[in-house]
Amino acid sequence: MNFIKNTFTTFSVRIITVLFALIVSIVIARVLGPEGKGAYTLLLLIPTILVMVGNLGIGLANTYFGGSGKDKWNELASNSLVS
Repeated sequence: MNFIKNTFTTFSVRIITVLFALIVSIVIARVLGPEGKGAYTLLLLIPTILVMVGNLGIGLANTYFGGSGKDKWNELASNSLVS
Protein backbone atom coordinates (compact mmCIF):
# COMPACT_ATOMS: atom_id res chain seq x y z
CA MET A 1 0.00 0.00 0.00
CA ASN A 2 2.87 2.37 0.77
CA PHE A 3 4.30 1.80 -2.72
CA ILE A 4 1.00 2.73 -4.36
CA LYS A 5 0.70 5.86 -2.22
CA ASN A 6 4.26 6.94 -3.05
CA THR A 7 3.70 6.25 -6.75
CA PHE A 8 0.51 8.30 -6.76
CA THR A 9 2.20 11.14 -4.90
CA THR A 10 5.14 11.21 -7.32
CA PHE A 11 2.83 11.07 -10.33
CA SER A 12 0.65 13.87 -8.95
CA VAL A 13 3.64 16.11 -8.26
CA ARG A 14 4.96 15.50 -11.78
CA ILE A 15 1.59 16.42 -13.32
CA ILE A 16 1.36 19.59 -11.21
CA THR A 17 4.93 20.52 -12.18
CA VAL A 18 4.19 20.07 -15.89
CA LEU A 19 1.01 22.16 -15.62
CA PHE A 20 2.84 24.90 -13.72
CA ALA A 21 5.65 24.94 -16.31
CA LEU A 22 3.07 25.16 -19.09
CA ILE A 23 1.34 28.12 -17.45
CA VAL A 24 4.65 29.91 -16.84
CA SER A 25 5.69 29.31 -20.44
CA ILE A 26 2.42 30.74 -21.73
CA VAL A 27 2.72 33.82 -19.52
CA ILE A 28 6.35 34.41 -20.57
CA ALA A 29 5.44 34.04 -24.25
CA ARG A 30 2.54 36.48 -23.92
CA VAL A 31 4.44 39.08 -21.92
CA LEU A 32 7.78 39.02 -23.74
CA GLY A 33 6.72 38.13 -27.26
CA PRO A 34 8.78 35.96 -29.62
CA GLU A 35 11.94 38.08 -29.55
CA GLY A 36 11.90 38.52 -25.77
CA LYS A 37 11.22 34.83 -25.21
CA GLY A 38 14.24 33.98 -27.36
CA ALA A 39 16.44 36.33 -25.32
CA TYR A 40 15.03 34.88 -22.08
CA THR A 41 15.73 31.33 -23.28
CA LEU A 42 19.29 32.27 -24.23
CA LEU A 43 19.75 33.92 -20.85
CA LEU A 44 18.78 30.63 -19.16
CA LEU A 45 20.68 28.42 -21.59
CA ILE A 46 24.13 29.92 -21.04
CA PRO A 47 24.35 29.20 -17.26
CA THR A 48 22.82 25.76 -17.80
CA ILE A 49 25.53 24.82 -20.28
CA LEU A 50 28.24 26.24 -18.02
CA VAL A 51 26.99 24.14 -15.11
CA MET A 52 26.88 21.00 -17.26
CA VAL A 53 30.43 21.55 -18.50
CA GLY A 54 31.71 22.59 -15.09
CA ASN A 55 30.22 19.53 -13.43
CA LEU A 56 32.60 17.27 -15.39
CA GLY A 57 30.49 14.18 -14.67
CA ILE A 58 31.41 14.12 -10.98
CA GLY A 59 27.89 13.18 -9.89
CA LEU A 60 27.76 10.22 -12.24
CA ALA A 61 31.24 9.13 -11.21
CA ASN A 62 30.26 9.31 -7.53
CA THR A 63 27.24 7.14 -8.20
CA TYR A 64 29.29 4.55 -10.08
CA PHE A 65 32.26 4.36 -7.73
CA GLY A 66 30.13 4.54 -4.60
CA GLY A 67 27.72 1.86 -5.78
CA SER A 68 30.42 -0.47 -7.01
CA GLY A 69 32.31 -0.23 -3.74
CA LYS A 70 35.53 0.88 -5.43
CA ASP A 71 35.71 4.00 -3.24
CA LYS A 72 34.33 5.00 0.14
CA TRP A 73 31.44 7.45 0.33
CA ASN A 74 33.28 9.88 2.62
CA GLU A 75 36.17 10.10 0.12
CA LEU A 76 33.75 10.70 -2.74
CA ALA A 77 31.91 13.38 -0.78
CA SER A 78 35.12 15.19 0.12
CA ASN A 79 36.29 15.09 -3.50
CA SER A 80 32.96 16.52 -4.60
CA LEU A 81 33.21 19.35 -2.12
CA VAL A 82 36.76 20.16 -3.20
CA SER A 83 35.83 20.23 -6.88
